[in-house]
Amino acid sequence: AYAAPGANPVWTWIEGGVNLIDAGGNLGTTVTAGPGIQSVRLSVDADYPAEGLTCPATPALESVAVSPLPVVNFAGATTLCAGDNINIADASTVPAPASIASVQWEVDGPGLPPLALFIGPTFAQFGPAAGVYDLVQTVTTSDGCSASDAFTVSVVALPDAGFNLPAQLCQGDVVPLDLTGTPGDVGTWQLD
Repeated sequence: AYAAPGANPVWTWIEGGVNLIDAGGNLGTTVTAGPGIQSVRLSVDADYPAEGLTCPATPALESVAVSPLPVVNFAGATTLCAGDNINIADASTVPAPASIASVQWEVDGPGLPPLALFIGPTFAQFGPAAGVYDLVQTVTTSDGCSASDAFTVSVVALPDAGFNLPAQLCQGDVVPLDLTGTPGDVGTWQLD
């Protein structure tokens, strides 16, 4: 393409009457415009100082559809007891006409390979070991836009209900109860 000597291109990206291009004329790598149809306009002026002349080109105008990002959300308990199943379901949203196309769960926790990857609208772990499970949920829309969010699921250890009794007692004896378990935070014991 021919570039006229002294040509000074001026870019504008107008949304709601506001130019979203920085002072250096850079679009950058991130488009911050809101969803919807956005207009991009290129204006070029060629300056000819020797002739004292500035010639403006006819501005070029293009439109681009900016798709919305999904709002990542989930439903399910984030604190449970060891042995209870982890069941987390996707509850993400995106404005119509887009829809949720895929959900991916990256999980790191006890008994799982490092950064295990699960694909689908739910993440389930049956009978998980006690510990902290770090999850990153990534949602992709039908327009190909993705967003992620991180959260943790805490699986707490079960208390140990242990005790020792003498091998034999006589009627009327006081029962010496030797508690060997760990009641944990609850701190209550009950004899049935």
